[in-house]
Amino acid sequence: MDLSKWNPWWRDGSVKKELLGKRRNSFYEIIKFADKRQIIAIKGQRRVGKTTLMYQIIDYLLKEMKIDKFKILYFSFDEEIEEIDRLLDFYQKDILKNKIDKFDKIYLFFDEIQKLKDFSKKIKILYDLNPNLKIFISGSSSLEIDKGYKENLAGRCIEFILKPLTFKEYLDFKNIDVDKERVNVYIKDLEIELLKYILNSGIVEVINEDDEEFIRKYFIDSILNRIIYQDIIQSFRIYEPEMLIKIFKIISSRPGSILNYQNLSMELGRDRRTIEKYIDYLKNSMLINLIFNFSKNLSTSEKKLKKVYNINTTYSYLFSKETSNLNETLPLIYETIIINNFDINFFFRTTSKKEVDFIKIDNNKIIPIELKYKERIRNDDLNGLIYFLDKFKLDEGILLTKDLKKKEIINNKKIAFIPFIEFLLNY
Repeated sequence: MDLSKWNPWWRDGSVKKELLGKRRNSFYEIIKFADKRQIIAIKGQRRVGKTTLMYQIIDYLLKEMKIDKFKILYFSFDEEIEEIDRLLDFYQKDILKNKIDKFDKIYLFFDEIQKLKDFSKKIKILYDLNPNLKIFISGSSSLEIDKGYKENLAGRCIEFILKPLTFKEYLDFKNIDVDKERVNVYIKDLEIELLKYILNSGIVEVINEDDEEFIRKYFIDSILNRIIYQDIIQSFRIYEPEMLIKIFKIISSRPGSILNYQNLSMELGRDRRTIEKYIDYLKNSMLINLIFNFSKNLSTSEKKLKKVYNINTTYSYLFSKETSNLNETLPLIYETIIINNFDINFFFRTTSKKEVDFIKIDNNKIIPIELKYKERIRNDDLNGLIYFLDKFKLDEGILLTKDLKKKEIINNKKIAFIPFIEFLLNY
């Protein structure tokens, strides 16, 4: 077994510059736990940057913590399936020239761990028997990873979710410096960048690409098809991947729709149970995101209405364009950006159609946010927001606009009118 191809730092003590990229906020959060006993688990969709993040952590261990280069082992189960026992046997005999337990600290990085059968049991045994090991794992299948955590790794694991770049991070990665106090000065340029961001979804590998056809091919071939035809088929043994594609295209072209299993069942000619299962597969593969109708009792929220959005705005852009529906879909894509950038889990809707687009929970504070990306704001655009504030006895709400910025007292409620792009940059 040639482990050196996975671990080029064994030769010269450093990680190749081209493997590192720019550090994100998640990197700084994770390294706070680099010397803790617990396993670090990094979860995220394919191509979102999990492997790069692992290389950055390895680079940090080598350069800033001065860890011996041979005491760091990286292996990707996405490329080769190998049993951990055999893997570590080679590592001990060929590289360490000694047993693992003879060293004060050994760092293990296992990429796409969900590909390894019964991975959580094997990692648990490794962790429990070797207190000198610091283990980092990554995975692309939420269901497999979460199941593993609950069954075997509870209390042994600290989890981090890696998402595509936020718009703020996207500008930083492109070295676009904006005075956040004077966003209006740069607004035309920022609107252009926002459209580019919608097309590339904040995926680092393509943020500097302008060729729409190239981006389309990248997202279809490198992400969607690999998730559908490899990850999901291998994990869940499904026999109709084309049905998954159909469901995903429908969701992508209708972002923010109320999830109605029965309607989808009738539209696609499949029973409701199958549709529910397939949507779960898409969610657990981190292609889509569900948000829930808000209730003060948060445990009951998940039983109520659900809305469905893409994790990647690219698919909504591409599939809406196929149906000449892009102009109608664009405001809903802006909703998707808010959901993804700010980790929104709730919306609000009554049977009489009083509605608020986003309910953000921040340190137990409830913040209702409505999006009206248009030239002119009417009084009735505030109806849902005011109703929600009254119902839950809250004092403040936010209305996101195209370019209107002001604060008003309406019905004794404080409403902050904030331009959409300014909100993305400053909050």
